[in-house]
Amino acid sequence: MSTLYVDDIQPKTNGGIINAKGMVTQVVQVVGTTSASTTSTSYVNYSHANASITPSSTNSKILVMMECGIDSFDAGDNASTSVQIYKDGSALSNQKTDRTYVNGGSGTLSRGSATINYLDSPSTTSSVTYQLYFKRDQGSYNNTIQNASITLMEIGG
Repeated sequence: MSTLYVDDIQPKTNGGIINAKGMVTQVVQVVGTTSASTTSTSYVNYSHANASITPSSTNSKILVMMECGIDSFDAGDNASTSVQIYKDGSALSNQKTDRTYVNGGSGTLSRGSATINYLDSPSTTSSVTYQLYFKRDQGSYNNTIQNASITLMEIGG
């Protein structure tokens, strides 16, 4: 039987950054605890959770994980809010919608949440910013995003 003794094992590096294919090479998380509201039926940025990452390789993938709380309100009808992940101000993911349907009554407050996961291939080593955008689909009052977070994981390519 043989015994192998090692004082230190060093990973193969590329400019000081571990960039093994399929390995997570960096993680960035931004948590927004401030709520933001809109009556807009066009997408607006929830700027409290904008997250930026600089990929170490043009072959890297970025796993974007977003979650948020949503409040949709109407005085007596249906209410809904949609959220979507944007990259540098342009739509990236499909939208996710939180809806409440009512059959009469004096008002509707929907308290929901949304989660979106998206695997992006930015093909750059420049900084990339991922953002949460939201809009009012239905409802006559402010629709609100709260306690949102975006987590970015670079996966070596």
